[in-house]
Amino acid sequence: MLWTEHGWVTIRRLDVASGKVDTLFSAPVASLTTIVIDSGEGIAYWTDAEHGTIERAKLGQPSVETLVTGLRFPGTIALDLIARKIYWGASEDPYQSSNGAIRRSDLDGTNVENVITGLQYQYGLAVDPIHGKLYWSAGGIERANLDGTQRERIIDQWANDL
Repeated sequence: MLWTEHGWVTIRRLDVASGKVDTLFSAPVASLTTIVIDSGEGIAYWTDAEHGTIERAKLGQPSVETLVTGLRFPGTIALDLIARKIYWGASEDPYQSSNGAIRRSDLDGTNVENVITGLQYQYGLAVDPIHGKLYWSAGGIERANLDGTQRERIIDQWANDL
């Protein structure tokens, strides 16, 4: 089991059989929004809402790399480890309608592009790279191809996260 702590990107692991807790990584972060882990590479990715950044660090290493800057309200992130992309929700102002977007970049933060625009808000975000689909919650649940085409609402019931 992995978890994080408020005010820090502290990733701890619990061996449920022995009860042993290990710290895999720890660094201060102003306002952690979301964290995801590429377990194959041992890299954690997260958004810092206060600084408007997406950052990453190798587990067990002390250095943090800032990948994307200048984000006003970064939200949930998800990884496509097949295409080597990071997807994230972002909004210029979360209190105004239709200015939110889902964006993506390469895992190193380069080649930032909009995938979905015109969102009022976006909470959960999930990538299905095998089937080439992106899912997000925005009141209901929507999906599109990973390039943003063929957008459709698949569930009308309210959903906060995926």
